[in-house]
Amino acid sequence: MSTVAELWALQTTDLAVEAVRQRLTELEKQLGERAELTAARAATAEAQTELESGRAAQQKLDRQVKDLAAQVRAAERDLMSGRVRNPRELESMEANVAALRRRRSTLEGEALEAMLELDRCEAQLAARQSQQASAEATHQARQEAIKREAGQRLAELKTLSARLSQQWEATPPADRDLYKSLRSRKGGRAVAREQGGACQACGLMLATGVAQAVRVGGQRVFCPGCGRLLLAG
Repeated sequence: MSTVAELWALQTTDLAVEAVRQRLTELEKQLGERAELTAARAATAEAQTELESGRAAQQKLDRQVKDLAAQVRAAERDLMSGRVRNPRELESMEANVAALRRRRSTLEGEALEAMLELDRCEAQLAARQSQQASAEATHQARQEAIKREAGQRLAELKTLSARLSQQWEATPPADRDLYKSLRSRKGGRAVAREQGGACQACGLMLATGVAQAVRVGGQRVFCPGCGRLLLAG
């Protein structure tokens, strides 16, 4: 028959194996995760699209300003050529030149605003690219750290599993059944420490005789509260 201390040691290794496996599962989920990186790349792409749209708008306005400037020059030459002498026609031509000049001035203002907006877009893109580069570096470093830890945990799991196997083989079948039964019914813990006259698992204050029986160690004592095996702490 195994001692309670041996079952406690078995449980300790068992819990350690479980904890390492859980951690490996967490690491596996984290491997490849890149929410922040995906967001940074999306932000860069958005800024790039905005910049391209701004460039297209500025180029369109530049062409319009150039075309309108040519129209103004042509209208001014026509007005100054002396070809037309009729006052009404001259007045109409002058009004047309004035309208073209006003339109040109408006377009030049819009072109200036577009140029300033383009500068903002370029600065924004540069900032987003810098943020993406930082996110890429952080992601890469994090993935490498996860892989390193996973390797360490796998080595740890191998050692713990070998120890658990040895402990399990050394445990008599009846004690294995008792351990498995308690562990499945008691939240993964078949054995609890007794310290200061209390069960450390459920907190029950033990009767004096029960606590003494645990400390003497001549027999197996179960906690009256939670039903776990008690080990003097």
